[in-house]
Amino acid sequence: MSDFPRTTPREGPHAYVTVDVFLPPESTAPSVTPSADRKDPENQEEGAQKQPVKYCSRAIRLSNNSISSFDGFSTALQAILDAPDTLEWIDLSFNDLPKISEALLEYKNLKVLYLHANVIESIQQVDKLAALPNLKTLTLHGNFVDGAKGYRQYVITTIPQLQYLDFSRITKADRDKAGAWKTLKIIGHQKKKKRAAIEE
Repeated sequence: MSDFPRTTPREGPHAYVTVDVFLPPESTAPSVTPSADRKDPENQEEGAQKQPVKYCSRAIRLSNNSISSFDGFSTALQAILDAPDTLEWIDLSFNDLPKISEALLEYKNLKVLYLHANVIESIQQVDKLAALPNLKTLTLHGNFVDGAKGYRQYVITTIPQLQYLDFSRITKADRDKAGAWKTLKIIGHQKKKKRAAIEE
């Protein structure tokens, strides 16, 4: 996570909107490379000091980075984004995260969270996300948790505000089935054989 403030974001279809970060002269804080449209021609020489900036965005994509821990997550977002508390969309897919961190609960405006293709094992990790009041879209497929019996029903009953799970809309029939499964207490039991097969 500590590497992100020193990393230039990948180019997107639109230019990044940034604000300058004004640091005292003696500051040694790591600079953030400005977006292409804000580069100062006078600072293009090799070794020239770049004006640090923060990005104005309500979405951040941290996918495909081999992230295995949430340590420093909030600090990194504070260093990168002008207003991280306004985040509505976080993509952490295709990493190596073994659990869902309570650090995500700081972002109460979060509407979309991608966690697919990680290594989350316990279905009970999903319980933490119930505290995100605006969460509408969640992905968890490709984790060990999707091998739990009644996985979809468990997530739907645990996070009732969800509208989409694993890119599939949650219907009234889905909610009725999830409610019945919860009543019968037959959801949330992990299929151990799935991980065993992967480790072989």
